[in-house]
Amino acid sequence: MSAGSPARDIVGGRRSASATARSLKNRPPLQLRKWLILTHRYAGIVLSLFFVMWFLSGIAMIYARGMPGLTADMSLARLTELNLGAVKLSPAEAVAKAELGEAPARAMMLMIMDRPAYRFTVDGGSVTLFADTGELLPEIGKAEALKIASSFMEMPESRMYYAGELNEPDQWTLQERRGLP
Repeated sequence: MSAGSPARDIVGGRRSASATARSLKNRPPLQLRKWLILTHRYAGIVLSLFFVMWFLSGIAMIYARGMPGLTADMSLARLTELNLGAVKLSPAEAVAKAELGEAPARAMMLMIMDRPAYRFTVDGGSVTLFADTGELLPEIGKAEALKIASSFMEMPESRMYYAGELNEPDQWTLQERRGLP
């Protein structure tokens, strides 16, 4: 064995000073190691506090029942009064104009954009037809949606925000999925 090899440097179960110096060269600098340990410790503390806040807020939301809701009374109070004087088509004429191909499973009369309308539900979805002219309800864009929402919420359109079109039920509309387009 050559001089300075690990086998010769160990004397009496202890490493010699030269062996310790060589092993320290292979380690990251002591300052960097200390910095990494402290960063890991304090980042863990901060992140665990965020996790605890997130967990507790979730528990609070489950039991506080603070989700937005629309009661039946609130819905009825804000509906536009049905204007039967403007209705020009009978339900049978409206079904014929809608060209459903089958008898509707459900028929409803409602006011949309201050006009009376029939909404017929069939297996493939729903069809809405205005009861005053017999025309189909066109695609409702952002401007019309904001106008309808501001009328229902009794708020100015400037305070409304268009978030997008809802095509399937979410946690707030799950109970109303039959009324979705």
